[in-house]
Amino acid sequence: MKNKKIKIFICLILIFSIAVISACTDKNNTGNDTGQNGANNNTGNGTGQNDTNDNNNNNQNGLEDNENNQDGNDETVPPRNQDQDVDLTEKLLADEEVLDGQIYLREEWAIGAMTVKDEVSVERAQEIADEYAKQIKEKYPDKKVNVQVILNGENVANIEI
Repeated sequence: MKNKKIKIFICLILIFSIAVISACTDKNNTGNDTGQNGANNNTGNGTGQNDTNDNNNNNQNGLEDNENNQDGNDETVPPRNQDQDVDLTEKLLADEEVLDGQIYLREEWAIGAMTVKDEVSVERAQEIADEYAKQIKEKYPDKKVNVQVILNGENVANIEI
């Protein structure tokens, strides 16, 4: 029982780390989302937006996700990874055996991360990972592919192609 709790904790830390790294990478790519761009025409208004028109396009994408839930609605809008493959992620989430997950791109990698329902067998979870690894490789033949599946808090599949 203690080993299972440790494995669950490690998996959660791994998933959290990937999310933090992804968020940091996304902010570093736009350069203007946090407003921490030194003396580059930042007026210091605290929004991360520059007053110059040539930088407004860089800020548009960073603001869209934050504005989605400012209408007083308590419904949570999950953040969308800018490098996410929306089509494959939607297909993944439509799978009845999958609880959550996403397919996204990072440098030379195409990555699939998913959590399957508790009643799915380990063998079936590994089959699902293999199926998505093949689909991802078919769509992104020039990228390395990594697919990981979490079942009952444990990483039961870690496929690299």
